[in-house]
Parts: sequence; structure tokens; C-alpha cells
Amino acid sequence: MVEDAPRRGLIVSKRWIQASLLVLLFGFSVMTWLAVGATQDAPPLPRQVVDPNGTVLFTSADIVDGQGVFLRNGLMEYGSIFGHGAYLGPDFTAESLRRAALTVRDRYGGATDQAQVRTVEDFKANRYDPATRTLQAEVDVDNSEGFLHAGLYCSVRFSVPRQAPTIIIPGQAVIFDKDGLSAAVLQDGVAQLRHLDLERDNGATVEVRAGLKPGDRIILNPPVGIRNGMKVTSSASTEQKPASGY
Repeated sequence: MVEDAPRRGLIVSKRWIQASLLVLLFGFSVMTWLAVGATQDAPPLPRQVVDPNGTVLFTSADIVDGQGVFLRNGLMEYGSIFGHGAYLGPDFTAESLRRAALTVRDRYGGATDQAQVRTVEDFKANRYDPATRTLQAEVDVDNSEGFLHAGLYCSVRFSVPRQAPTIIIPGQAVIFDKDGLSAAVLQDGVAQLRHLDLERDNGATVEVRAGLKPGDRIILNPPVGIRNGMKVTSSASTEQKPASGY
């Protein structure tokens, strides 16, 4: 008669297994709740944006196209899945809101209490109509000379002056890492990293406010881990392009 061998016990206590399962269940429950809340509380996407007279300024398709540029360049990546923020990048959402607020405040008279209050009121005012999915926008135009009057139809072109000339480079030359945005410049056969301050992202190209100068030889498709002083060999597929001013 052959007796069964004694059953081997668990390496870890059952309490550890139960505790681990409870932690997993709690963690995934919280993440599910946050995901549902983020979906329900997402800001509405207007079907169209109109001026006070009802003229369409832009539509939801234009907004989605702009989001495509945002997503294509990974500007929403504030942290990695495994690092949980180890690769923290610039908060472009907050930066765009800050620039818009400063522009409106300057239009109202600069750094004064009254201008600050009017700016906050403008940004908090909800002009979105959920029934028609329409967002109404309003533009203030200086009419101190009295050229514009009620009932007048005209074509308006807005000229936004630049504080400084910009440099236009291909989007594929931009490096995005934990230190922010930069570009690699070829100088004396080695790579030199230059921190970039962007004026505008056009998708295929970006406009650089500071960090480059006209004539810099930009390295296209720089390899991962490129660093200052790294030797670079030019080839047909990675031919450097001079930065162009605008």
C-alpha cells in the first residue's frame, strides 16, 4: 500500500495573500472610480464657437485637429506609468491658460486690481449653451478713433505683434524629456543640447522663441540618450537643416 505524500504548505501565510488581494481590489476600484469621474466631468466639446452676431469662428473639427497636435507630440505626458511622475514634463495646459490670462489682463490695463478682477470674471463666465452645443466668444477692439459703429459690416484682420523674432525648426528635431523641450545642434562635429522656449507648435514645425539662433545646424531625429559632447556623423537621412528665422 502506497501512502500519499504529505501536502506541501504555502510558502507565505494566507493572511498575506488575503491582504494582497484586498489591496489590489481597493486599488483597481479607486482607479475605476476616478476613470468614470474623469469621463463624466470632462469639459464639453462645443459644436461651434460663434461671435455675438452668430458668425461661426471655428468648429469642433478645428478643436479636434488642435488636440491632434497636442496628442501627437505627447504634451499630455506628465508622468510615466512605471515612474509615476519621474518624467515630469512642462504643464502646457496651465501654460496656455497663463498666457491667455496675461494677454487679457494687459488688454484691460495691465497689472492693476481692476484689470485682474475683469480678467477673472471673463475666464469664469460660462458662455456655453449645452442645448445647441455652441460657445459664444467676444472680441474687444479698440475704437477710440470712432471708425466702427453699430450696423457696420467689415473685414477685420488681427495683427498680433511678436515680442521677438522666432526660429522655425522641424518638429522631429524637438527632444522631450524630464528636463523639458530641447534641440540638438551640431557644432564642431559634436552635439550641443539647447533648451527651447516655444512660441507655437504647428505640428510639422515649431516656432522657437528662445534657445536657438538663425544658422544653427539642427540634428533631425536625434537618438535616444543624446547628450552634450556626443560625436555626430552627418548622413543623408539625418542631414542637418539650418534654423530659419521668422
